[in-house]
Amino acid sequence: MRRLETIQKEELELKTLNVYPLFASCAIDAVKTRYTEKEVEIRSESRDVIVRGNELLEQVFYNILDNAVKYNSL
Repeated sequence: MRRLETIQKEELELKTLNVYPLFASCAIDAVKTRYTEKEVEIRSESRDVIVRGNELLEQVFYNILDNAVKYNSL
């Protein structure tokens, strides 16, 4: 919640980013390292996905991946 308050108060600087390296590093560094007992496989059909955003995208990806692994019943 605290991060949301900060985002709402600040003017965010957006830049052009390729999402794949950010997503891949987040997946490898955070999720695969945290859930070593689970077999985690992450695939992408494209390595060139360009968006406008900032470093907060890494936290978004981490949360999505973390929840996907944590709550996957397979």
